[in-house]
Amino acid sequence: MKNIYNIKIQVRVACDSSGGPFRYLSTPKDLQAVVIINNQLPDLRNVNLTWQEVHHKESWKPLLYIIKWENPTDSETITTEAEANSIPVQGLAKDKTYVFYVKAKQGWLLSDWSRALHVTTSTPPVIEKRDTDDDDPSHPKPRGLKVKYLSPTSFKLKWREPKDASNVKGYRVTWKRKKGQTKKSELITKRSYSIKGLRAGSTYLLKVQAVYEAKVSRALTLFCKTQKDFDVSPPTNVKAKAVGTTKIRVSWTPKKTTDGKIEGYKIQYKRRGVRRGDVCSAVASSWKSQYVITDLIKGESYKIRIAARSRYTTGAYSPWRLVKLPGVRNKPSDESITITTTPPPTPSPGELFNLNVVQISGGVNITWNDISSDVITYRVEITQESQKLYIKEVYKEIYRDPYVLEVYSLDPGGEFNVTVQGVSSRERTIGRSSASFSTPVPVSVTTEGPRIAVIGGNLTLRCIVQGTPPPQYEWVIGQGFVGGYDVTKFEKITLNKYLLFLELYNIPEDFQSPICKAQNNLEYIVQEHNITVIGPIPPPVANVTAVALTSRKIEVEWESLIKHEYLNATFLVTIKDTSGKYRSEEEALERHVFRNLTENTEYVISVMAVTPSGLTSSGNDVISVRTEKALPKPTLHILSWNDTAIVLNWASNSDTPPDMVKIFYKREKDKNYRVRKTYPPISTMVLQDLRKNSTYKIKVVADYGTNEVSSHVLSVDTNTETLLKENRRPTPPADAFLMVNKTAMTIRWLPPHPEYRTYIRQYRLDIYQGDILQRHLLDNNGRNFTLTPFDDTKEVTVYLTAINNAGASDPILRIYKPLTDEERPTGAISNLQGEPLSSSSILVQWDPPTNNRLTRFLLRYRPQEFDDSNIVDLWLGPSYNNYVLTGLRGAESYSISVIPYFNEEVGNDSSIIATTYTGVPSSPPQNLTVTKVNYTEISLKWNPPPEEERNGEITQYIVGFRSIDKTRDSIQYSNSTEMVIRDLLPGTSYYIRVAAATSNGTGPFTTWLTRKTLALPVIREAPKRPENFTTKQVPYGITLAWNRPRNPDVPVNGYIIGHGRFIPEVYREILESSKTQYTIHKLRQNHDYIVSVRAFNNFGESDPVIAVATAGDGKMTIVSSGDVEDDGNENTFDDAPQNVSLELNHGEIPTINVRWSPPLKTQGPALGYNVFYKKKEDKRWRMKFVDRAAFLILKNLSFDTTYYVKVNVRYENDIRAKLSHTVEIKTFSLEDTVHALPMPSITSVFSGKNHLDVNWKPPLKDYLHVIVGFILGFGIKESNENQEFIPASQRSFRIKNLEPGTRYNISLAMFNEHGKSAKSIVYASTLDS
Repeated sequence: MKNIYNIKIQVRVACDSSGGPFRYLSTPKDLQAVVIINNQLPDLRNVNLTWQEVHHKESWKPLLYIIKWENPTDSETITTEAEANSIPVQGLAKDKTYVFYVKAKQGWLLSDWSRALHVTTSTPPVIEKRDTDDDDPSHPKPRGLKVKYLSPTSFKLKWREPKDASNVKGYRVTWKRKKGQTKKSELITKRSYSIKGLRAGSTYLLKVQAVYEAKVSRALTLFCKTQKDFDVSPPTNVKAKAVGTTKIRVSWTPKKTTDGKIEGYKIQYKRRGVRRGDVCSAVASSWKSQYVITDLIKGESYKIRIAARSRYTTGAYSPWRLVKLPGVRNKPSDESITITTTPPPTPSPGELFNLNVVQISGGVNITWNDISSDVITYRVEITQESQKLYIKEVYKEIYRDPYVLEVYSLDPGGEFNVTVQGVSSRERTIGRSSASFSTPVPVSVTTEGPRIAVIGGNLTLRCIVQGTPPPQYEWVIGQGFVGGYDVTKFEKITLNKYLLFLELYNIPEDFQSPICKAQNNLEYIVQEHNITVIGPIPPPVANVTAVALTSRKIEVEWESLIKHEYLNATFLVTIKDTSGKYRSEEEALERHVFRNLTENTEYVISVMAVTPSGLTSSGNDVISVRTEKALPKPTLHILSWNDTAIVLNWASNSDTPPDMVKIFYKREKDKNYRVRKTYPPISTMVLQDLRKNSTYKIKVVADYGTNEVSSHVLSVDTNTETLLKENRRPTPPADAFLMVNKTAMTIRWLPPHPEYRTYIRQYRLDIYQGDILQRHLLDNNGRNFTLTPFDDTKEVTVYLTAINNAGASDPILRIYKPLTDEERPTGAISNLQGEPLSSSSILVQWDPPTNNRLTRFLLRYRPQEFDDSNIVDLWLGPSYNNYVLTGLRGAESYSISVIPYFNEEVGNDSSIIATTYTGVPSSPPQNLTVTKVNYTEISLKWNPPPEEERNGEITQYIVGFRSIDKTRDSIQYSNSTEMVIRDLLPGTSYYIRVAAATSNGTGPFTTWLTRKTLALPVIREAPKRPENFTTKQVPYGITLAWNRPRNPDVPVNGYIIGHGRFIPEVYREILESSKTQYTIHKLRQNHDYIVSVRAFNNFGESDPVIAVATAGDGKMTIVSSGDVEDDGNENTFDDAPQNVSLELNHGEIPTINVRWSPPLKTQGPALGYNVFYKKKEDKRWRMKFVDRAAFLILKNLSFDTTYYVKVNVRYENDIRAKLSHTVEIKTFSLEDTVHALPMPSITSVFSGKNHLDVNWKPPLKDYLHVIVGFILGFGIKESNENQEFIPASQRSFRIKNLEPGTRYNISLAMFNEHGKSAKSIVYASTLDS
């Protein structure tokens, strides 16, 4: 029987991106340990160590891991290697602490050691938590430091205040230039500060700290480089001429500038041969162009040079000019002088150039001298292993002597060669000079180790220093440290890296954090390792609060400290009532809710932190809270009702009025209630538009904010026929109106008002038309009658009477009077239209009659499916010609009429039918249930809302869910009434709810449903294979997709992606368990690959699911050419080159072939062509010259970039030529570049009776470094029936054991780790026997 403890530590590693994706190996991360206890060997323990696979270059060199573990007390260190990212460590002693480290190795490349993982093999195991770089919560540092440049010698800092700035007294700013002194400001209260007197083009370390009452916060740091001063070039045409025997006139041509930054000139002069220090200076104003130097010594030779001065600096000096004054210097008479002149030796090119390369921070500084006046351009090339990395053309009129070039784009720590050659105007090389140099590696300091320590405990810290030139480095420990310590120094653990160990013993309570610092002649870096010292007893919790949620629940919240987390403390919450009864509950989080308490009772609550060893903190101050008093139930009364309405009245029965009152009502056969809301002091409500002959359930709920109290449910029957009485005669009908056309008249009316509760048996119509009386009796359901035939030229009088057994009501009178011929066309409205605007509104429009007697309109509408008791009348003025009906129901048809009134006469009725849009559901889905729960999934099922409350067709359902510790829903959608929520966390409670949606919106959600996923069991088996594995082509790659293994009881920690050309899983990539799709990039286009996917957990890997897929085509897309910009060429002579075209070469680095046709005519003798090109985002064009050829190759271009190219003719006399049209092309991306292989060439095949000798050309030398070998295929029908793999050094091969007199198909292809080339196919036959 084994007990397993799974321990995970998240290890954060600082990434150094300066080396690129393949130059360095990343540090192993996410170390995990599983401690296994074997009962048969109780004194020994096994530890299974795993970590994430590091990113590395795909190469034939294997990736290995070096694992080191040590016991600090026994000074025992063991090192081993592993090929996979896991290793079992067996035979460890019980109750010992071991420290594990891992680093990666591939060939000569080595990564850094991972962060330490401390494992104590006790029961249960004890580990040290991960390091934290969090800010001090009690003294937070400022935030958001920004720099605004003001000038090359000053800039302004701005920052935001700390998260809690209530106790901040001010701020302190510190700045330091590399290899300079540290300066700091006084205490400032503003959140900005200006620093002046800085050095142009220098890097500064800036720090801002918040100053508190008794402490200064951690520093917010930023490296920033001041702006370079603008290029203050020396004046041109500097001349020096002797004036007399003691004066020299210096003249120059001022540099043409428009910015006005030249403030003067500085002239230096000295006697030739005098040491460097004896230099005299003179200053001339900016508007001057000459200066006379006086008081010189006759007969002497002087060197003079001049420089321009700006506000901030003095620019470069011009070359020295040598002037000899006439005359002879006076010498003593007794001194004889013998002068011997020896011609100077001819200097070498190296001496002329005086090429010098000096390391600077982040790059190198290259300087050389001007060697000839014929040189117009200096071309600087930097190479590494014969590969050109940097090319720069330095124009002579822009730079100065000595020439200075700073290069920052080279890889740090590399060996390079630089060549400077001078080029004349005719592209002739006048001289060249070369030198070797190495680039510096920036100094970096990284400290590793615990950030929290217990008083009296021990710590081991590591300081990793990197940089060149080799820095001096050391640990600095604060003064007054009474404990012991050891410092172990290692020499060069890897290339340009150094390791320094610091072991601290018996750490005191007032321990100061140590500092690791490193310094060379370029940089000075300091890194403090912050350590918090705590005792074994946990500190008290802070900010304990308790709130009574209801009359039966109390919520308690508090704040824990990081020390609690380090000590693995839980929290013991105790509640006690006034009678002395108490209960205590343990809680791991910072919140707890006590339930099932007694209403209106005083409770006291305390919280203590408890460690696993049983040590407890002191309790917090006791908090007193009282549960709420139970609220009385409201009382509901039914005042009156009829067949479509119910009148309610209620009383809250509470001294405190409720915040809101909700009235719930539904038909007895419905499942969900409708809700109406109102607010005090209203205590009466009329429920209208009810259905006849239905039984309604009604209740009232009083809402007091946190509590809701419901009344008893009452039943009311809207079948009022048994309540109507016939012991008295009815009241008259409520209203009646006439609608007339030429041949018929329709009489419509409303029943008597229902408040009188009289039963109606019949309606009687007495119609007088002239002297003729027509009497008609209709039953009590009748609401209209049509009279035909009808003569609209005669006056009609109508009497309407309601009748029951007790008698008849008073009649109501309506008279129809025919209109005159002039009034007849205008007696009704025209063009009546109804347009739905939404689910609750309709726009009614009409054209009014032109009758001058028009006084008003009657707008009448009702739902078409209801009777006339639901009619609504609206009176509108004569100026109205439209009206918007609101408050309507969704997806319902309405009968709408508009009747004009002419004084007291009623016009003709015009009617239409209009239907509102579908609305949102008014009720949530029904019967939400959970049908299945496993470790990561919850299956749901529900029923749609009631049909009469859907308000249209349900288009989809919205499922919202969240864990109990979240405040925002995750949303998923379903087109059916069931769904499976996937990718949940095991052993976690979730809130779930569902809402229905139509095309017009989402209805209400259901109430929350709570379900908890199953906790993961300890299943000692590997998962099954992933399911539904599919592949898809993408450019230069393959996309894989799969589903999780079917058995949900077996946990899946992640997936392993493998691929290879001829062997599966040559390359492997590990993914998280949430990933079910992955794209493999950088594959050989149109070539087959073996791809696979495995699932894995802590107990092993599944069998792979394997497929053969073809990588997609990676052809580049050339953007069509066209004019990009107006070149501003005013030359009307058309000598522009024609048919400019671009072609993209497919290689490792983007290269473009530029071709064009010569112009039909030129303006004179031409030297060649100028080819201008630039990136799309650049403003300046680059230029290359071509000597008469109509072809140019642009090399070393950027990936995934659009380039513009145009060409013109260069003439001898600098005649302005017309530019060609601008064309454009886009280079391929970095992901699409591969080692493209050419097709090999078979030169000959020699035949034998049973063999064939195949010979082929050797590959080009440019491809020798990327070829792994050849694939020779042969067969009778197909060339791939048999295959032989041949080393890259071989140039021939004999195919044996063939059949005599048979023709064979033979193919040959190259291959490397990225794929294979196209096949070269020939046919050959063996000799007859």
